[in-house]
Amino acid sequence: MKGETPARMIEAALLRPLVGTEDIERALGISRDSAERGLARLQEMGILREITGRGRFRLWTAGR
Repeated sequence: MKGETPARMIEAALLRPLVGTEDIERALGISRDSAERGLARLQEMGILREITGRGRFRLWTAGR
């Protein structure tokens, strides 16, 4: 992942025990689609973990 957005997403996730797409969207000033793609990519990389197991209204955590 390129640019500063991934690092900012990780930083935002570390500030809260749980983070959702809307939280990232607001904190970073990016679109909902960009937030969803970024969170999914960070999950694929093993940096974040999705904990809700749903297709919508998902929550991620940086903890293991």
